[in-house]
Amino acid sequence: ISKNDFSGLKKAIERIIKNNLKKNKILVLGRYNRTINNPKLKKLIDEFPQVVLDFKTLHSSKGLESDNVIILDVNRGIQGFPTEMTDDPILELVMTEDDSYPYAEERRLFYVGLTRSKNNVYLITSPHNQSTFIRELINDEKYDVDIHDEDGVGNLNCKTCKTGWMSKRTSAYGPFYKCSNYPYCTDTIPVCEECQKGVYITNELSDNICSNILCQHEPPTCENCWSVLGNRNILDGKYGQFYKCFECDNTQDLY
Repeated sequence: ISKNDFSGLKKAIERIIKNNLKKNKILVLGRYNRTINNPKLKKLIDEFPQVVLDFKTLHSSKGLESDNVIILDVNRGIQGFPTEMTDDPILELVMTEDDSYPYAEERRLFYVGLTRSKNNVYLITSPHNQSTFIRELINDEKYDVDIHDEDGVGNLNCKTCKTGWMSKRTSAYGPFYKCSNYPYCTDTIPVCEECQKGVYITNELSDNICSNILCQHEPPTCENCWSVLGNRNILDGKYGQFYKCFECDNTQDLY
């Protein structure tokens, strides 16, 4: 279980405890055995004695019911939910026409998890690597989805290769987003240097602005191509420091 997912799991448990005064049973479901068998999860039993925590895989949860349910692994990728591993060609030969719907079997398994709860279901995902199942729930107005996103960024699809998504990384210059198809695609997006949470997006006036509504910092931009200029663009010259744009090689004074 990733650091982000574990943090999200703890916050979901804390939210359940805060909203319910009586002792509650919480069923924590993982797509994979490796998730449920992670030693970090078992430590939560001692950390939250006011609730009853039960850990199971989605496959073994059929027929069960709990006061609240938390589903892990709801991310994109081969180890996500749905898993994006290429289907076995032999399996495809015996699939029915109905099963040709994208992620049909995974979708049925997801439904099993969603229907195990008497009250609420909490889906834990890395905010910039959300499963297609979560995106479908958010985009469908008939579902009441309450989103708790710490930085207001959400899913970032790669605009260059169109098939990858942007994952958060760190470097000597701070955090940034890199395409999941690296090294085949080298597209990156800078993180706001003011709040260290949002990313720079283009508003109605075509100006770059931080996506975090609590920040909305407007960074310096290249006068030639309008690319964002950050600390990594500051170089030392004969007459002092200046900005150099790495997209078009334009140079300009600091401001």
